[in-house]
Amino acid sequence: MKKILMPFSLLNVTLIVVFLISLSNFVFAAQTGYVEEEENNKSDAFSKQAELPDSTAMKYFLRGLDYFEKKQYDIAIADYTKAIELQPGRAIIYYCRAYSYSELKKYDLAISDCNKAIDLEPNNADYYSERGYAESKKELFSYSINDFTKAIELQPNTSRFYVGRGNAYGGMGKYNEAIKDFEKALQLNSKDGMAYFNLAQVYELLGDREISLSMYQEASKYDLLEIDQSKIKARLSGDWSKYKEWI
Repeated sequence: MKKILMPFSLLNVTLIVVFLISLSNFVFAAQTGYVEEEENNKSDAFSKQAELPDSTAMKYFLRGLDYFEKKQYDIAIADYTKAIELQPGRAIIYYCRAYSYSELKKYDLAISDCNKAIDLEPNNADYYSERGYAESKKELFSYSINDFTKAIELQPNTSRFYVGRGNAYGGMGKYNEAIKDFEKALQLNSKDGMAYFNLAQVYELLGDREISLSMYQEASKYDLLEIDQSKIKARLSGDWSKYKEWI
């Protein structure tokens, strides 16, 4: 199972930062001009962090996001940890650190941070989704399903939550339930490449190569991970012997 949607796009980085500003430190926004910068490119916005006092949690949080974008996850985690030490009541920082832990395959630590984020902010669907992802990677599929179900209850029109739960069902071998979730994801987002890919995998495992092949063809239209693309190319070329495992 993979991350369904990278939530740290440039737009989402801006939203996270503006969210924190609105919660905790309007003075920070006024002094640094970050709000004015949000319409410029990300590197200009992040350059403002150099102007912040060393004791400002926001500085470490912003720098952590920057390191995350560069895939320097260990350094990002160090900055998130410093931000947490300075402002331990901000759920979003635990969530960001959890995401970095997941990228490093440190799923127990990711789950622990998600637990803290949920304790602080129990109505945020993304926190349950991230915990569900980490649980699925540990093959704790029942827990994962519960968390994705909670995310769906909180935010029922988000396709990636259905894809996440469908992945967990697939890991358990509950293919009919998985199909329902992937189809629901496509109802919500007809361009969800991962939903097509996972439907292809399910139908392949059920022995229906005709439907599976049609789903792989649909999935081939999207920019998926390299391993997914390799499996798709194999199937479209008639090779059903490789990549038999659930990806």
